[in-house]
Amino acid sequence: MDLFEWSKQNSIGSAVAAHNPRKQPAEALDSEFFSVAAELAQHRGARSAIRAIDIADECNLLPEADYDSRRCKAREIIRRHFDDFDFPVMADSNGYYIPTSAEEVAHYDRNLVSRIRKTASRLSAFRRQCRTAGFQYAGKGHWLPPSADS
Repeated sequence: MDLFEWSKQNSIGSAVAAHNPRKQPAEALDSEFFSVAAELAQHRGARSAIRAIDIADECNLLPEADYDSRRCKAREIIRRHFDDFDFPVMADSNGYYIPTSAEEVAHYDRNLVSRIRKTASRLSAFRRQCRTAGFQYAGKGHWLPPSADS
């Protein structure tokens, strides 16, 4: 059974919390989520990706707002509800889509791991630069200013 067949058999927003404890119960989800999920469900495979602005237009998100506000609204709904979709949502420079092959999943997985490594490397360099500038890391994202004698 491919991912699309699986997603068709599992209704959008159904309660599969046993598999994902962070998933919200269906009754807690808003109509915007269901609209976006239904739109995403139609875009299977990288070749059928849909851009955030097109999701916003298809789902009538902020119809009176400007381009960037509508696009950001669609992206925000997808990001906020990422754990609530009953199917994996992937994104690339062409837009959002549901993977249809193991190759698409593997490629996206490798891409995410690479981005995590690059972000961790940048964080390490940033913290090193801050320490060199005299800032003291106090943990959990808190920094102390350089002392007056630095």
